Amino acid sequence: MQKLERMIEAAPRVAQEIEKRQREELLMRASEGGSRLDVSMALHDERYGGGMPARPRGSLRKQRREGRMLFAVLVIALLIAALWLLNHLHF
Repeated sequence: MQKLERMIEAAPRVAQEIEKRQREELLMRASEGGSRLDVSMALHDERYGGGMPARPRGSLRKQRREGRMLFAVLVIALLIAALWLLNHLHF
């Protein structure tokens, strides 16, 4: 019983010591410098591409031109399909 009473009496002091230690650790971590956004410290996630290439492959102008050509072909195909439906379904 006396042991429990001593523990109860010491509890506020122990709590203050724990709080003080946590506060000191927080201040030490904050004063170490470095930012949470520091890229050099971040882990590289291998799931997304494995690595960043130094330069993009090919020409962006070439990709845009190919995209426009594909878009034009798809629009023409859609128009042909719509005209075919209009001629054969007789609305």
